[in-house]
Amino acid sequence: MAQATLTISSKNYSSWSLRGWLLVRMAGLPFTETIISPDDPAMRAEILLLAPSMLVPCLTHKKVKVWDTLAIGEYLNEIKPDAGLLPADVVARAAGDGHTLLFTSALSTAAALYPTLPFDWQRDLSAIVQTTAGPQVLYVHPSLPVKTVKDLVAFALKRPGELGYASSGIGSVAHLSGASLGIASGLQLIHVPYKSNGLGTIDVIAGHVPIMFDQLSTAVPHVKAGKVRALAVTSGKRVASLPEVPTMIESGYKDFETTVWHGLMGPGSLQKDVLARINTEVNRVLKLAEVRERLGGLGLEVIGGTPEAFAAEMKRDHAWASRTIKAAGIKAE
Repeated sequence: MAQATLTISSKNYSSWSLRGWLLVRMAGLPFTETIISPDDPAMRAEILLLAPSMLVPCLTHKKVKVWDTLAIGEYLNEIKPDAGLLPADVVARAAGDGHTLLFTSALSTAAALYPTLPFDWQRDLSAIVQTTAGPQVLYVHPSLPVKTVKDLVAFALKRPGELGYASSGIGSVAHLSGASLGIASGLQLIHVPYKSNGLGTIDVIAGHVPIMFDQLSTAVPHVKAGKVRALAVTSGKRVASLPEVPTMIESGYKDFETTVWHGLMGPGSLQKDVLARINTEVNRVLKLAEVRERLGGLGLEVIGGTPEAFAAEMKRDHAWASRTIKAAGIKAE
């Protein structure tokens, strides 16, 4: 693929051109997308990513007329715990013409962990549309003699401070889900953070860490292969890919519903007519059968809807994260 270099806010990115149904996963590293409209070559938009790009198969679908050409770049500087917030800061300071956007996941959770961000995530960013949401799966290594959440809690209560649970990092949804279970059950679990979700999964499968709240898309093949044992899902209802696995609510934990959401945002100054156009186009694409099938195959629920609904979802997520972080005494490192 042809290489190119682009500069955003004095930060260098390496990028390459992509088309079609390519889904990019880069362990959550911040990177950018540049989208050019075939109807108006001068209309150039950069989408900074704060999450693996679940949006890629939507915006590059052959039926999408507004955006056609896609370039993705990986941020090259040293990765720090809060480095992924750089794209959000860039977008928060951008002009409101729709040329610079943010595709993000769990920004509201990160804002709860880092209360002194250089921007106000609600004032300086505009919610455009929530694209998807994905539940987590609570699973254990098969060597652990438990088959239900109740079994796990009973087993762990007898071993305070002995059992660890893996996550993709401090303040991640997986971390907070484990902390929530500990708070609700009086457990003393050891949090074992990893630099990526995949590394945590590998260690649970290897038996180095016995417990994990993992993304559905990652968990399903390992559950079906018998490499891990699923105890519950964190969605409000059972999922089609693991119909025999109960929800946390069914397992006795009222209101225990956590998901990893993905969505598109813009600067707080984003022009209302531009915001409305982008919302309409993304919603149109999300309704396409091919797109829904593709995202559904990744364990994601297609959401869509209004900017107001997306903003409300983020506020709920931020409130949950703030309560959990305070109750568990979680600190950013």
